[in-house]
Amino acid sequence: MVSLNKIIEVFVGIALGLGCFTKFRFSGYIGPSEVFILFATVLLILKYKLDILKFRFDFLGCVKFILFVSIIFVSPLVTFIMYKNIEKNIFSPFYYTSFVLNLLFFFSLYLAFKRNYLYISNIIIFASFIYIIVNLISFTLPNSLILSKAGRFEGFANNPNQLAFYGIGLLFLLSILSKYKYFFILSTLILIVLFFVKSDAAFFSLFVGIYIFTFLKILDKLKLTFYMKMYTFFSIHFIIILLLFFTNFKNIVQDIWYSADEGSASTGGRIALFKNSLEVIIESPFIGLGLGNFSGFFSPFEGREAHNTFLDLSMQFGLPLVISVYALFVTYMFHLLKLKKYLSLSLLISFIIFGFFHFYARHFIFWFILAILYYSLDRNKFIDR
Repeated sequence: MVSLNKIIEVFVGIALGLGCFTKFRFSGYIGPSEVFILFATVLLILKYKLDILKFRFDFLGCVKFILFVSIIFVSPLVTFIMYKNIEKNIFSPFYYTSFVLNLLFFFSLYLAFKRNYLYISNIIIFASFIYIIVNLISFTLPNSLILSKAGRFEGFANNPNQLAFYGIGLLFLLSILSKYKYFFILSTLILIVLFFVKSDAAFFSLFVGIYIFTFLKILDKLKLTFYMKMYTFFSIHFIIILLLFFTNFKNIVQDIWYSADEGSASTGGRIALFKNSLEVIIESPFIGLGLGNFSGFFSPFEGREAHNTFLDLSMQFGLPLVISVYALFVTYMFHLLKLKKYLSLSLLISFIIFGFFHFYARHFIFWFILAILYYSLDRNKFIDR
């Protein structure tokens, strides 16, 4: 008889593997991925009950508390108040259900990992296989069904970038299991999918990750202390940034940025969305404006996302939540750096950078990765099981 924990691992693996295939949704918001995550989360909540809501008085406890209060209590209240004072069509109250489910998923996953109820490796491997197999199946279909209007491969996703950030996220997760015998094969197949997606943001993010990995490996050969290596790393890159800024190379950097931006010349693309989202954040920096899309190409409050995870979360929930999330990322990055896990560090940086071009915090893979980071920092070790 199959144990319940194995069933939950399969549910989570299926959900992560299918998460980017939004054409499978049988309504605008709900599809197989959401159903499997709901089942897995409910089963874990029934097992741990109120244990998932226990908080500690330390950094990790503070992050958990801020996420809980911001999403569960502050966001619906702010949304209700702002809904009466700002144009209604820019609000999306349904996002509340999505974020609450993601939060409970995150809390319950952390406990399941901590108590050795679920094994991270099983979920990651299963999710990777599903992501690859479904994409391989889609390659056999006519181009009219799997290519976007711009000619980019999108398979069963409504947007090629959904394939891209799930692919980069899975590459990071697989790097945790770099000793797994099929790591190279699975990673290569995911990279092939990303190649056909042709996402400039994905290419740029992976390029930065490869550069950082290479630089750190070279730096590791020098017989310096950890802090001297860090000093050398930041000093060299500070000089490089100054040279780029005060020379013609600045134009090259701008070209790379605009290429990854993927925006139209007439509207300024995501650059305009970024600028207008900053004006929105200033309106309510601490609690946000509620659940919705508040940026725009020509002015704030046009009902568009910023297509930037940091900025979109800031507009909706305020800076305390965003700072908490990214503090978790940065803390884990230093954790990986001290452990010399340069591959995982580089791919995590790639995942974070991709988030500056797209809003992926509503997707389960973002919260799954957060749960792993949270658990790893709690245990103060590198998770490889």
